[in-house]
Amino acid sequence: MRKFLVMCLCVLVAGVTVFTFTGCGKKDDTLRFACYGYEYPVTYYDSNNHLAGIESDLGAVFGQKMNKKVTYDVMDWQSLFVAVDSGTHDLVVGLTITDDRKVNNDFTQPIADVGLMFIAKADDTSLDGKTAAEIEAAMNGKKVGTILGSAHDDYLETIPGITCVNYENTGLMAIALQAGLIDYFMWEYTMSEQTGKVIKDPTLFGTNPNIKLIETPMKVDQIGIMVKKGNTKLLNQLNDILTEIKADGKMEQIITKYV
Repeated sequence: MRKFLVMCLCVLVAGVTVFTFTGCGKKDDTLRFACYGYEYPVTYYDSNNHLAGIESDLGAVFGQKMNKKVTYDVMDWQSLFVAVDSGTHDLVVGLTITDDRKVNNDFTQPIADVGLMFIAKADDTSLDGKTAAEIEAAMNGKKVGTILGSAHDDYLETIPGITCVNYENTGLMAIALQAGLIDYFMWEYTMSEQTGKVIKDPTLFGTNPNIKLIETPMKVDQIGIMVKKGNTKLLNQLNDILTEIKADGKMEQIITKYV
């Protein structure tokens, strides 16, 4: 399988945008989130260009229950792992839980299921009604957009005949797809535990009528919250809160508000 890297068209100052919702604080009284910012409904920018999503909602819950200030720093995908590993940030919400990642980091209990799905041009009917196995076979010889180091990037490596083209975010992949630079791209979509429905990204599909989601999950994974390896105190605190808000229905309320 061949792989290409497409450089981002824009660069944030120092690679990080900082959002502090509760003011500055000392390290021990502040919960520092590393965010991607382009993964609806986990983390995204709303119509007012404010950071929103499940991550922000959970941040408010964690901050209140742990009596901590909360900060959110937006950065590129690869920097999420560096930020937690180096200790500059405490956690990342919404990362796929994999055995490879658990070697270097710790993860909470799952917060949601996600389905890996292809995005196609709106007039492409070649994958409509096909099974996951049939779609995999149809990918032979195709160029597929993905994000380097993501769970879908790892999955695509297992399909023979695909050429992966790496981008910085879904917006750039949508542009590339419509321009004919790639045949498809892949992303992970959160699924409601209550309804089983896929939560589509209105920030992507609502503004790009020429693309569509192929609603056949190629693989279903689980996402959780990643912390630094060995940070047992924080891991236990987060797990206790997640257990509580799952039991009282708050977790599902947070997720289904985005359906």
